[in-house]
Amino acid sequence: MSEDRVKALKTALRYVLIEARSKGIDVDALADAVADRLVRYPVASGLAAEAVIAIEVAADGLHYPG
Repeated sequence: MSEDRVKALKTALRYVLIEARSKGIDVDALADAVADRLVRYPVASGLAAEAVIAIEVAADGLHYPG
């Protein structure tokens, strides 16, 4: 995957989480639920762990200005 595509997906994930939080959704609980689902039903070997990490990093980033 190209570096631009990776950056675009990270940006998209961050803003989806920002919008979810603005709608009153508990982003930490949402991230935990998605992580649990990815672990139970991984789409491809190895991708579930990477996806969980990406979600956790994006959710953690929402707790800081920027």
